[in-house]
Amino acid sequence: MNMGMVSGQTVNATANYSNYSLGLNGIVIDIANPTNLSGIGASSFQFATWNDFQSTVPEFVATNPTVTVTTYPSGGLNGSDRVKLEFNDNAIQDAWLRVTMLHDLNTGLEADDVFYFGNARFDVTPSSPFPSQQVAVNAFDVNAIRARQGQTSGVVSNVFDVDRSGVVNAFDTNGVRSGLGVLSLRAFTAPAASSFGLTALSRGASASNVDLAVADISWSEGYQNSREKNRRTRRF
Repeated sequence: MNMGMVSGQTVNATANYSNYSLGLNGIVIDIANPTNLSGIGASSFQFATWNDFQSTVPEFVATNPTVTVTTYPSGGLNGSDRVKLEFNDNAIQDAWLRVTMLHDLNTGLEADDVFYFGNARFDVTPSSPFPSQQVAVNAFDVNAIRARQGQTSGVVSNVFDVDRSGVVNAFDTNGVRSGLGVLSLRAFTAPAASSFGLTALSRGASASNVDLAVADISWSEGYQNSREKNRRTRRF
């Protein structure tokens, strides 16, 4: 499991961003005791992205992506309820996404909960450049992928399987090559009363308004593998 970042801390590489080739296309939020779970929908959220990294100061711009919201009573960690958000493939990529879950009559939150997720497509060597520079896709990423050709993945958290197909192969190598030279994702510190979201499509919470999160890898793995299988069936 990966841990999220509490407010005031700086991003910690793959704990806070995904390198998935289709960008951020799914987020899971667990919430305890919402007032009206079935009423939680797109209107319960606000979104903003930061993908212009000329400045080291975060400059988030409000965005209104197409989002599908599905709820799962008691489907979250510790018996909490689960809310799944799905975005179109590649609609949010090479960017930070700021998610605000609103205090409304459906969520029952005491205050708006703000947290962050990132996507840096094809980056598989995250130990550098954080914490001071930008993520860069370069020859180190290509070599890391080539060294693992044929490796069976089976888990969403395997950063070398960039298309999440279940195996590291030529599709991953070609994807990383197509991203050579791309710069994205500067490190930054979350403002007060905010938290960093988790990669692997999941943010879990055992209370309705907390700034500590735990990734439910097993659930997100099943969701991602099923989604990738369906996508490849449609493509071919």
